[in-house]
Formats: sequence, C-alpha cells, structure tokens
Amino acid sequence: MTTDSTGTQMEAKMSLIQRSTGKIYTILLWFVQQGRRMFFVPSYGSNTMWYKNILTNPNITIDLNGKKYKIKAHVSNDKRILKMIMDMFESKYGSNEVERWYWKREVLVEIALPEEVG
Repeated sequence: MTTDSTGTQMEAKMSLIQRSTGKIYTILLWFVQQGRRMFFVPSYGSNTMWYKNILTNPNITIDLNGKKYKIKAHVSNDKRILKMIMDMFESKYGSNEVERWYWKREVLVEIALPEEVG
C-alpha cells in the first residue's frame, strides 16, 4: 500500500468474492475516510466489476495499515453524498487525477470500520 509524503495512506486492499466463480480476490482501491467510515467510488460506476461483486455479496475484507477487517459493504447512489465524497477525493488525490480515473460518478460504497478494542 502506498502513502503520500505526509504518511497518509492512499490505497486500501479490498478482498471480495467474485460473483461468477465464488473465489476470493484482492484489489487496491483509492478511498477517503471520515472518522471510522471509508468510502470507495468505482471508476466505471455501476458497470465496475468489483462493484457488481459487492452487489452480489457485500461481505468484504479491508486491509488498512496492515490491520484486516471483515465488514459488510453498503452501496449508495445518493447524489448529495456522492458529491461530498468526490470533493474529498479531489482534495486527497488532486482534481486532475480524479478527473482522469473517475469517469462515471453515479454510485459509491461505504463501510464502517469497527472500533478497535485492546
């Protein structure tokens, strides 16, 4: 996973189940975080394969800073929330990069990280 010059994590590993084979696969995704909530936006909107897999089976694993969380993902097409999240993406990754990679901004995926207990 990569970090920027300030140490901010730029990508998260998401493991999910492929709907056609039932096999688990892992991808690196850009994300933004607000407290314990993480947001992901599929580049091709609802046509993105990993998004379609979440629709079929929302149970995923997130690897963030070397810690793994088994979580149920939630999808949304709320335009107000999507606009806020895309603004956060532009702030984190730069508007040129977001414009380059996110062509179809119609849906998002949200997860809530569990509280850590120690």
